[in-house]
Amino acid sequence: MATERGFIEFSNGNNIYQKSGIRLDGKSVFVTFDDFHIEELVMNVKELDPQSEYHDSFITVNFCYDYKTSAFAEVCIDTDPHGQRVSDKACSQINSISMSEGQGGPVVIERVETRMLVVDNFIKPQFKIYISNRGEGTVISPNRIDSVCSQGSIGQETYNSLRLTALDMSGFSMGSFECIPSELVLYNDEDFITCTLKTGISRDRQPYLTPLKVELSYGYMETASKEIKIKKILRY
Repeated sequence: MATERGFIEFSNGNNIYQKSGIRLDGKSVFVTFDDFHIEELVMNVKELDPQSEYHDSFITVNFCYDYKTSAFAEVCIDTDPHGQRVSDKACSQINSISMSEGQGGPVVIERVETRMLVVDNFIKPQFKIYISNRGEGTVISPNRIDSVCSQGSIGQETYNSLRLTALDMSGFSMGSFECIPSELVLYNDEDFITCTLKTGISRDRQPYLTPLKVELSYGYMETASKEIKIKKILRY
């Protein structure tokens, strides 16, 4: 939190106040209400110019926090993507799956496009994951929130950068996939990452449904500003 230097200061004599350790729960499928925290601060107003009866000033608050966005969907591992078998299949590949509901965070996993790549007698599932920043703040690299909110020395690469930290389906986890690029960088608040299973799944298996979990890790900064009017107490 910051005030206009020379007009308002906190009780410690500084015009910048920092508070850490506040924990608020984000919205999810199971938590649909807004969590909140109340912080009371004492401020001192300095002397106004003798010729002025009031002064328009402001208070600015930066909110910085680390966050994880998780999304879940059911995908079909179609070991017969070209429909060559005579028998009925338990499922068929769906090219695009929406995942945008109930995630709670400002960065949203919008959808996943699926492809089954045929390599000899194996298929390699490939997932193209689309994300977007739907919030009004700025995405920052994970674990860099202290540097950003304290106005420390940071590089441009700190902004709009986030990581895919989980991609799980039955029998496979994040390390089982090759993902390009290794780190996401938002452009116009959007980006995508393509992940392909490293080892193939035998085409002799029957097609099957499996839950898919996608998780993103990132920091986030939001700014709010309030204009205030400082009035001099008139003695006449």
